[in-house]
Amino acid sequence: MRVDLPVLELPKRTVVTRSTSSRRTVGKVATLIGGGVVLVGGGLAFYAHRDYRGLFDDPDGAGLGLAHCGAYPNIDGKPTCDTSGQSRSNRDGNIGTAGIVVGVAGLVATATGLALWLTAPDEAEHTTVTPMASATTAGLVVSGRF
Repeated sequence: MRVDLPVLELPKRTVVTRSTSSRRTVGKVATLIGGGVVLVGGGLAFYAHRDYRGLFDDPDGAGLGLAHCGAYPNIDGKPTCDTSGQSRSNRDGNIGTAGIVVGVAGLVATATGLALWLTAPDEAEHTTVTPMASATTAGLVVSGRF
């Protein structure tokens, strides 16, 4: 006569599934970095614009004409600057252009990251855990991608 004890039976194999996507992770990282780059580009453009506008302001507010630009007669309808103002105006133009280029690059990186993130397929990794026992040993067999 045979007696089956279900408590002593080995459990069946177990499959553990974990969803992962490297494309999704790359998309998230690119989105965050792109957003940071957009902020840096915007900061550069804002600084250049503010510094350029400051060239036309009278620093003392006393109306003494101490501004670097705009205090001199216009040439062809455009304001003129002294040497210091011209140098700063050129520098501000270069910084503003760099800010725009950096900002656009950040927007491209953000858009690419969002596209990768939102269109990433669901991927699943499977790990199989199977108990094993014999008269002399007992253990688990784990197989899958690690």
